[in-house]
Amino acid sequence: MSVAQTVSELVALGVDAHPLDLRTEPRGLLVGTAATTRGVDVPGLSHVFIVGLPGTSVRGRTVDTYLHLAGRTGRFGSAGRVISVVNQADAAKLVRLLRSISIRPVLFEQFY
Repeated sequence: MSVAQTVSELVALGVDAHPLDLRTEPRGLLVGTAATTRGVDVPGLSHVFIVGLPGTSVRGRTVDTYLHLAGRTGRFGSAGRVISVVNQADAAKLVRLLRSISIRPVLFEQFY
């Protein structure tokens, strides 16, 4: 799904969603891709939602891509949270990825 389509669907649900565009003042829920977030620093970003496991990798490592995305929050000593949303087929992969970087999932639920 494209960023524009995702933003459109979130807005239809009443979410204050916007495409990631640093030419304007960041507000609400910013929607971007792994490519559009590369090198982005949004001060005060409190949450990052990662939907699915990264399909591409940096230097051949999916964990590097995941860390890059997660690292957009909690910068410069501030607190931040990363929420990962995966399907049941990718859940075990996500747990292995998190354990490989010494992170234990805080909450792991299944929704049907």
